[in-house]
Amino acid sequence: MFIPSDAGRSRPLPWLPRISSGARSRLSTSRAPACGMRFIVGSTRHLQTICAFLALMPLGLHAETVTIEPNAHYPEGPLWHGGRLYYAEMSRDRIVARKDGKSSTFWQQPGCGPTSIAYAPGGFVVACHYGRVLVRISAEGKTRSIITKDARGRPIGNANDSIADAKGGVYFTSSGVFIA
Repeated sequence: MFIPSDAGRSRPLPWLPRISSGARSRLSTSRAPACGMRFIVGSTRHLQTICAFLALMPLGLHAETVTIEPNAHYPEGPLWHGGRLYYAEMSRDRIVARKDGKSSTFWQQPGCGPTSIAYAPGGFVVACHYGRVLVRISAEGKTRSIITKDARGRPIGNANDSIADAKGGVYFTSSGVFIA
């Protein structure tokens, strides 16, 4: 967890431990002084972020739970973008958008089983777990294209969670098939 400084550089939160600069340049196993746990980290930033997350976890145990949409059906993969909360309802094959206290279907495709939505330039990418595809949709919620294979020609699999980077790329996980 980093916050911007006045000089435009990043600095660690003041209550996190300082780690030697040698740890910054190599992938290493390290013991985090603040939390006493071992992690494989790629940089000091990763280690400090993990410690900050673990330090804040107990705070959530005392937080008040607020239900904003009692009719949501297994909401997952939330995204806050442009003043709206978007989330997937896998069993209802839809993405819901919520703004100003009102929810509405933003996008829907039978057989998709969406699990997440990520912002991409000019619209969004929806991960369809049941449909085993990624769907590019416009900012208005219209289907633009369906992606069935990766860059190497392999099938998408069971797309699950997704996140966008600052350069317009979208990354997703493939959890595999759930067998009962």
